[in-house]
Amino acid sequence: AAQTPAVIRVGANPWGEVFLDGKPAGRTPTTLQVQAGRHEVEVVFPVADPPRRETYRLDLAAGETRSVLADFSQ
Repeated sequence: AAQTPAVIRVGANPWGEVFLDGKPAGRTPTTLQVQAGRHEVEVVFPVADPPRRETYRLDLAAGETRSVLADFSQ
């Protein structure tokens, strides 16, 4: 049987481009379904000069939900 996916909720203030394991995954806010295990979520605020980024390394169990919030408001 397939494992229950894990869920990563990604938010950013004010907003950001989301990359999951190095691949584009849309724009915040977004909810990503992933396999259990290790994942890297990067949130990039491209309109800053230079662009600002936050990287999250997550180790998720099957069925787990985690939330990350990148704050680019400062």
